[in-house]
Amino acid sequence: MTQAKELMPDQKNKLKIDDEFRNLIPAITPEEKSELEKSILAEGCRESLVIWDGIILDGHNRFEICRQHKINFEIVSKEFKDRGQAKIWIISNQLSRRNLTPEQMSLLRGERYNLEKQSIGGQLPKGGGQNDPPVKTAEKLAKEYGVSPATIKRDAKFAEAVDKLPPEEKQYILSGKSKKTKKEIMNKGKIKCLGGDMLAKKIKEMPSGERESNQFKEAYEAFYEEVRRTKRSKWRETSKKVALKRCQNIIDLINV
Repeated sequence: MTQAKELMPDQKNKLKIDDEFRNLIPAITPEEKSELEKSILAEGCRESLVIWDGIILDGHNRFEICRQHKINFEIVSKEFKDRGQAKIWIISNQLSRRNLTPEQMSLLRGERYNLEKQSIGGQLPKGGGQNDPPVKTAEKLAKEYGVSPATIKRDAKFAEAVDKLPPEEKQYILSGKSKKTKKEIMNKGKIKCLGGDMLAKKIKEMPSGERESNQFKEAYEAFYEEVRRTKRSKWRETSKKVALKRCQNIIDLINV
């Protein structure tokens, strides 16, 4: 159990941002950050930043805005035994306080499941007595978030798949704008076809700015929609000429 305590004001300048911790928090949109900045400029920083061992756990955007405009802010320090427990707190905090997309909720539940399963071997003590039977991590989280244990385990696989994606694609999927299903996202790395291999190579060679274009996003969705409608066995049996033709539209759009 963590205990909160006030940090001395002279320690505020020593705060650190840990990329691994920050990446656990769903990014806010430019519009949301602009509104937050307006609020802080008008009313000050009303919510304390939360830190552990001098590292920010909650309040990264507030910290940047306050530092930029030299606005005072309060800090609350929490105590954890290790980084894993700190990451679990970050995830739990986000799930309890923010308006998240279904994809973001799924990602965070999955991240928490993977962390807790690694740290305690897949099960948690049910109570304080020695005779209390252990409760599985998936069951514990399912009860906490009002979903099934199977959903928690699917969330874990979804989180693993999303974390392997390029930052731009990850953000696009978590925004809820992508038309791909979770199953398609989790199976993306398993889809192999002649045209798909060529497409993947082309995407890897593209500058990151081009991947932000609407033409690319529309073409990217169209390609995976084609893959979804076509059984993998048919893709494998298709001739090279036909496979390349199927991917030509998206490749043309990428080159626009």
